[in-house]
Amino acid sequence: MLSLEDALLGFPSSPALVLRMPVSSAVIYATGETIVLLDASTLRLLRTLTLKEAFPAAHNVPITVLDVENHARYVLGVSQTHVAVWEFSDSLSSRVHSAFTNSEPVTCAHIKRDHIAIGHSGGVALKRLETSREVPIWITLWTQPAPTPHCVSLSPSLTFVASASNANRSVHVLSVKSPNKTQVIKHPHPVLGLQWREPRGRYSEERCLYTFTSDSVLRVFAPVIDVPNRLQLQAALDRWCFTDDDGYGYGDTEEQSLSQSGTRDVPFIFPLDRDVLCRVLPPMGAEPMVAEEEKGGLRKLKELAEDDWELFGFVSLDGTLTVKALINLDKRPPTLLQNFTMLKIRDRALDPSQQLFLAPSPDPSRALLLSSFPLRSYELLPLPFVDGEKGSMRRIACGRKATAKSTRPVVGFVRTPDGSAIASRRGGGGEIYLRDRKGRLAPTGAWDDEGTIALFDGGSSIAIYHNSVLTVHIFSKGSTNIQETLTIDYTAPSEPSLITLPSHSSITPILSITPTLIATFHLHKGITSSLWLHSITSLPLPSHPNFILPVDPMAWAHELPTGHSVSLSSPELSPTIPLAPSLADSETDHKHDALVSVMDGSLAFWTPDREDPSGWRCTGSVNTYRKQIRMARCSSAKKTAIISVESSSETLTIWDSKESEFSSGLEFSQTFGEAVNDLDWTSTDSQEAHSILAVGFSQRVVLLGQQRMTYFDQEPWRIIAEIDIRQYTSYPIKDSIWFAGGSLVIGAGHQVLQYGSTIGAMGDSADKPLSLFAQVARQNGPLPDYHPQNLLQCLLWDKLELVERILVMLAAALEASRAPGGTFVWSQFCVSEYTDPSTKHGAVTQKKSQHSYLFSNEVEESDNSVTTFGPALVSKLISRLKESPLPDLSPNEMAHLTVLIQTTLEVEQQKRSLDANGLRYLLSMRSFYIINSGHVNTNTGKSVQFNLRTIGVRQRIRYRDILWAYLSESQEILLDASTTADARALGVFLWLNSTETIKSQAEVVARNQYMAGENRDPTSCCLFYFALRKVKLVHGLWKRATWHPEQQLMLKFLSNDFDNPRWRTAALKNAFALISKQRYEYAAAFFLLGRSLQDAVAICIKQLQDFQLAVALARIVEDGDDGPVLKDILANTVLPIALKEGNRWLACWAFWILKRRDLSLRVLLTPLENIAASFDITVAEIGNPHYDDPSLALLFLQLKHKSLQTAKGFSEISGRTEFNFVLQMARVFCRMGCHSLALELVSHWQFTHIRPPKNSMETASKDRIADEASRNRPSSSPSVTRHPLGGSLRARRSSILIDMEIPSLPATRPTSPGPAPLRAVPEHLVPQSPHRDGSEADIEAKRTGLGSLMRSARKDVTIPEFDMNAFF
Repeated sequence: MLSLEDALLGFPSSPALVLRMPVSSAVIYATGETIVLLDASTLRLLRTLTLKEAFPAAHNVPITVLDVENHARYVLGVSQTHVAVWEFSDSLSSRVHSAFTNSEPVTCAHIKRDHIAIGHSGGVALKRLETSREVPIWITLWTQPAPTPHCVSLSPSLTFVASASNANRSVHVLSVKSPNKTQVIKHPHPVLGLQWREPRGRYSEERCLYTFTSDSVLRVFAPVIDVPNRLQLQAALDRWCFTDDDGYGYGDTEEQSLSQSGTRDVPFIFPLDRDVLCRVLPPMGAEPMVAEEEKGGLRKLKELAEDDWELFGFVSLDGTLTVKALINLDKRPPTLLQNFTMLKIRDRALDPSQQLFLAPSPDPSRALLLSSFPLRSYELLPLPFVDGEKGSMRRIACGRKATAKSTRPVVGFVRTPDGSAIASRRGGGGEIYLRDRKGRLAPTGAWDDEGTIALFDGGSSIAIYHNSVLTVHIFSKGSTNIQETLTIDYTAPSEPSLITLPSHSSITPILSITPTLIATFHLHKGITSSLWLHSITSLPLPSHPNFILPVDPMAWAHELPTGHSVSLSSPELSPTIPLAPSLADSETDHKHDALVSVMDGSLAFWTPDREDPSGWRCTGSVNTYRKQIRMARCSSAKKTAIISVESSSETLTIWDSKESEFSSGLEFSQTFGEAVNDLDWTSTDSQEAHSILAVGFSQRVVLLGQQRMTYFDQEPWRIIAEIDIRQYTSYPIKDSIWFAGGSLVIGAGHQVLQYGSTIGAMGDSADKPLSLFAQVARQNGPLPDYHPQNLLQCLLWDKLELVERILVMLAAALEASRAPGGTFVWSQFCVSEYTDPSTKHGAVTQKKSQHSYLFSNEVEESDNSVTTFGPALVSKLISRLKESPLPDLSPNEMAHLTVLIQTTLEVEQQKRSLDANGLRYLLSMRSFYIINSGHVNTNTGKSVQFNLRTIGVRQRIRYRDILWAYLSESQEILLDASTTADARALGVFLWLNSTETIKSQAEVVARNQYMAGENRDPTSCCLFYFALRKVKLVHGLWKRATWHPEQQLMLKFLSNDFDNPRWRTAALKNAFALISKQRYEYAAAFFLLGRSLQDAVAICIKQLQDFQLAVALARIVEDGDDGPVLKDILANTVLPIALKEGNRWLACWAFWILKRRDLSLRVLLTPLENIAASFDITVAEIGNPHYDDPSLALLFLQLKHKSLQTAKGFSEISGRTEFNFVLQMARVFCRMGCHSLALELVSHWQFTHIRPPKNSMETASKDRIADEASRNRPSSSPSVTRHPLGGSLRARRSSILIDMEIPSLPATRPTSPGPAPLRAVPEHLVPQSPHRDGSEADIEAKRTGLGSLMRSARKDVTIPEFDMNAFF
């Protein structure tokens, strides 16, 4: 979670108090209708309490009375007649203890253990807590009439109640047991406060009362021996006894009162708790170890603790803190009372009107001195402090100043375009904040106007629209005062939103935006400022949009050159954004859009039109198909977040503006069960400007950040942090907004919370926290070469040698980091090593021949065993990674890296016997098994364990990898399935080509399935054996199953001849009986026994939900891939599943089996809706098209010239579509962090161009001559030299599969011993095609070129191989 950096909590309305806890203390004060708790040492927010927690119906009722009970840890809050009590635990968690309503408005209150003394307009009342009931209640003991008191206090022993009233300048002391017995103590001046002295020991006088009057005199009242029941004046301390300056500056008869802030306007003499200082003393009998210079302070502290000293403090005008000690207060007669000055320490920040009090520190050897208001916290060293030494008091925290406006509830926030200043809109005005040197919010201005606002010029100007008037306030530099105010009348058709466009001149455009009109005002700031209406326009849309939003310009400032000021009003931004005086300057290159229009089903982006200075031009649109859009926001990178209402729930979707046939623009979608209050974008301060979205709810804010796309089914967006404000306040969130630098400001009630950019590494190996921007940047951008995702893509794209070289360099870097003082340093590989195929060969040193060790028991490792890729290096590298994980990889990524290292070794060892597709399948299969098993074998007898929960366990290998195995020409080596579960996990019966191999593998699976169990159950293997028609073998297995209760019945039944229709019917009846018992797999076996393959596969599909098993049975029983049942499974089950899931790999495999290889290729690029329509597939909903896999480009590259059918399918794909497809795959590579591979893809991709046909048909002989000549013709690719992709894949391009009938033209005579020349077709019989442009012409050219290919192939059909390039 982000940490809370600062909080603006409002103007205090009560004096500050201290709540003491076992470990630390909390400062408490009231502001508005909340009670604020701050940590006493840091003054950071701990918690706020609201009266609504106890009285939900209370609204905008400020808390006027506050008190604390430290023994029971109660906090008392009073608002008029509402009284609430909270109880705190040791961890500062709180709950509402009790609440009640008083009959009269409460003016003061004091809580002491289980009693509350209340002062109200009718007098004084005493209440006691009744705990005998389930719910604690407060019962009234008595009510005593008295002048309306403004302060009241209970004595420590709960025997007396003292109250003071300004009406008669007197203090009333009441007995708790006999309230009628009242002592009235007259004072010459109004009494500002009173406090009972805490007893210090067994014989200490507990009836000692301190009063403080407006003439800055503290009086001490206590009983005397002669009159023990009445309080007498014992001593008085005034300000002159604390200072030697007679001209202090205060009149001795001047009457003062409490200020609005709860502080006192007169010099205040305050008692100090000596117990806080005495905490540092060692236990009785122990001798502390102190320095010589601290022995004087230790002696004073001992006297302070042993004698009955009372400490009082006073601050003079020059900031000098004077502490006096009053001794012998418990002794009689009063003449023994003495006072002396204990210490004097000066701090200019101290003020005479501040209240000071001591509080315990979390460090037992320290103490805290707190002053209010403003709040400040000082750390005291008790021993030097009591000696008055300099440096014994150090300020460690300072509270925030607040204004009266800060108690109004926050309505919303607005920021400047660059985020350097924000404004909080409050009821009837608001405040402007900048960041101070510490990064905290600092109020710099305020206004009192209501309405919609726009903040600009770094927070020095604000525009306000209200009641058909646009007002602009210009603040003085370095001051909070308004220097100038400009107004202009304008009536908007509805409540507008205001934005400003940065300008390179002294004119600032201000836009008033409504769905129907856009009004542009120009503000000229100078010696004489002026404001005028420039234009009124509208967007050229067929209908009014739901709303028009400004594009958030937060990231535009990142494009400034280094050293430039980050201010959107600076002239350096003129090349990138709309400028004044016209919205579109002809010399301006508009890189950014200014507005986005939101309509049901679509988004459109707009920028000022160059040709029409007052108009707008659409730069792009995205079809969202979303209805009932309630909220939307657009980021600087043109990422648009939309909140739409769907079936009483709200759905958040994030859209990219780059929509194409290969990308719908949808990047993220999530449905929330609670209402979304606000959305706000920010971006990192890097050149890439990665977007971060804050989604605000009632009590929390979720931060969504971009992240790399991966090969392991990871979303491109994820929750990177969550802020829950419930630990600080119960107010709902009203608005949240990003500040520059990654700070998030949240408004809840009248409180403003600022969360900093420090975030814990969520799920990462690094323990130290990262900044928010660093965390997002780490999840985006180019990957290091050794990252498992980059290694995996290199292996898939046939770059095994490059991967081995990377791993060798990684091992060397890890070895170097093990040296004393060494650190892990990685030098990124040059891009040319990815893009130049020549770097693939000879890059890795091969191991020397070890034939000399053939007959040795031990093989000695050569010197280069750790510098060449092999088992020794892999073993050592995995061990090093276990000891020292890479700092920038998470545990998940570390586990995948270990898997890939081991798999690369296995691929290297078997690359001579496997083709490229087999290597790809082996790579995925080994990763699949190693990840699922939970350990990595290091070939040394050891294993590296990792947490499977962080990786995820799959039940099946991906269809992508199954298709690689299906296209492999070395399938026999890939077989590694022993049971039905293994066969299903590896998709064996989907990718095997040979029918005989399928049958033999089915028999292996059946045998292993039978041998897997200890009881040797024949029912576990009969499905495949019955499919193989090996009924006698199953009969033999049943003979051995003597333990099975069905043995005799099965032996008798299987002894029959199932070629007889009677027994086949009996088998079918038994199958239906097994279905009723839900023994579905056994029922499918009996259907096969009864020769009903259709029913058996129906069981597999409907009941077992396993179409793989259905395909396996169909291919076995029908003895190949041409059976009707298999075709029915593929057409009616597999293809609908593939289209529903958007799985193009599965659809490609299904079409290939169905002999529609043209569709196998087209399904990779063509919209799935078109595929479903052309093949007549009924699907309720087409799934996500999944164009986020760059291996689609690898498959397309391999298939487009594999056979005549795929060539036919390729001819129906336009060149523009192929071009866009390659660009989409390159974007996916970049989103995956593989930028070097993306560069290789776009630089080495070869676009095959079909030679366009002539207008008239040539003769067959001329066609043949032209086709032969084309073999020697150079390629029509661009002049730039391009190395072909795919390595060995291109080497096989000359071999093409003849998999379709090729029509031929009619011969000139019936028979001929040899080939005869073909006659030209009459020109009038040739259909004339209309002229087409663009992609249609491209498709037509490819189709006609394919005709030439087919005519030539017809004559060369007996030739097993021919060059595909000869026909294009």
